[in-house]
Amino acid sequence: MNLRKFNMCDFKMHSRKALSELVALVLIIIIVTVTIGIAMLWIVPTLNMMYDQARIESVRNFFNSLEYDVHTVILSG
Repeated sequence: MNLRKFNMCDFKMHSRKALSELVALVLIIIIVTVTIGIAMLWIVPTLNMMYDQARIESVRNFFNSLEYDVHTVILSG
């Protein structure tokens, strides 16, 4: 009878430890997920701005090359 009581106490101690480890794991997962989400909120707009800037620069270069071609045609023609 005493042995059974010891085993039950032992089980309760282990189950509390397992529960606390599970709670810690869930908290770590939540913290990591929130951190990644916040990082994405910062990274994605930055990448969009960089892409827009590169696209604007590309369009500007394209029109500058057209202007150069037109001047070349006018001067040579």
